[in-house]
Amino acid sequence: RALIKDWKESEADRNLEYPQLPIMKYEYRLWDDDKCRQFITERVKHHFQKDLPECSEEEMWATEPKYR
Repeated sequence: RALIKDWKESEADRNLEYPQLPIMKYEYRLWDDDKCRQFITERVKHHFQKDLPECSEEEMWATEPKYR
């Protein structure tokens, strides 16, 4: 479950896209031990390279910008 710290009831009343409750069920998959170990090993290797690679959009959990 996820607790939304700055949730506002008034915003939920005005905006249907806003979370309607301060606590939401969020499902996600945990990596198995091998995938986790592989990811960490690769990240550590990058720190020893001369030029660190940029993070991918996926690694940054990037979303499209929203302009109001």
